[in-house]
Amino acid sequence: MSSKDELPKPVSCTQLRQQWGIPSLKAQMDPEKEVMKRKPLQEIVFEKHEAVRDQRGGRKRKLPSEVSQNYTSRTTGEPAIDSEQIKDLCSDLADSKCPKVLTHVLKLNHIQNKENATDTNAFVQRSSTWFNARIGKITSSKASAAIGLLGRREFEETWHCIKAKKQEPQKYFVNFERGILFEDEAATFFEKESGAVLKECGLYPLKDDENYAASPDRIFDGKMCKRIFERKTEKEITLPDFCLLEIETRAKGNSDPLAAVTGCHVSQTQLQMKCTEATVCILESYVPETKTAKYFKINRNDSFISSLIHICNAFLSNSNLCSLAQTSCSNSSNKYIQNLPIGKVPNFENMLPLRQMAKDIAKACEEVTFKN
Repeated sequence: MSSKDELPKPVSCTQLRQQWGIPSLKAQMDPEKEVMKRKPLQEIVFEKHEAVRDQRGGRKRKLPSEVSQNYTSRTTGEPAIDSEQIKDLCSDLADSKCPKVLTHVLKLNHIQNKENATDTNAFVQRSSTWFNARIGKITSSKASAAIGLLGRREFEETWHCIKAKKQEPQKYFVNFERGILFEDEAATFFEKESGAVLKECGLYPLKDDENYAASPDRIFDGKMCKRIFERKTEKEITLPDFCLLEIETRAKGNSDPLAAVTGCHVSQTQLQMKCTEATVCILESYVPETKTAKYFKINRNDSFISSLIHICNAFLSNSNLCSLAQTSCSNSSNKYIQNLPIGKVPNFENMLPLRQMAKDIAKACEEVTFKN
């Protein structure tokens, strides 16, 4: 091979130092740029330069326009920069004997705090991460089966998966798949009817007990809705600023929405409200074929929630059920609490009072309508 065809020797990245971080001589001599370098980023005025075509088709530069006086590089949701904290941090680094180690520790703490802030609520529902986070937990969708509202077989299968920390078996029957298929359509219908702005969410673990978690279909600000009335009494009611929406798609062949709330809906939504710290859940019964829906307001019932958690914890640990403190929430609720198997290990049969309590609460849930 001739010398002119020879390839050049490879240049190592350590032989030539990068130059882009070194200011040019012109920039070093410009006093305005020197001042600019010392300014905080959020105080710099950015200009946008646009080029437009003239009548002959050529490019003509327009006068620059100011884009933002309050530019910030922080992402949405991140706290604003606190100059005092930055000064304190610089002071700590200067006084530290090991500034590199301190910086590394602070970085790790920031990452850990950020992960804890988003936590499982960032998981997309029905994703593999979401399914894995539910393993071994009593979730809101399992609550009905866990207390026997779906029959003995579902009761035993659900508790087997929870205790053995197995992933719940996938459900492929038509109506279950139908609910997933029409969930977004039902949510859009609710937004149109109520004027609410719905938000999706992930998994809310119970703060006091890691054995429980819930995934509401949607959350919304009740203060931003249209006016809401009880259908029977036409009495106007007020929703709190944080509400849940649970969507129930009617089984194929039904032309009308649900006529009333069931005990299964109560057990599911009560655990959702406990995990999310909400006080109201709206149940939407939606019929895709007729594009009709009914809405029911379910209020939080702490007596039922406390009973459900205590009895499930006792069953999970195979221990005797301790006595529960009776609340003044409802006389009928206290009646059921008295009939719970206090001092015994819970089973399918002796959970009957809790199932009756769920059905009793369901009867008290009123249908509501939205009006302008």
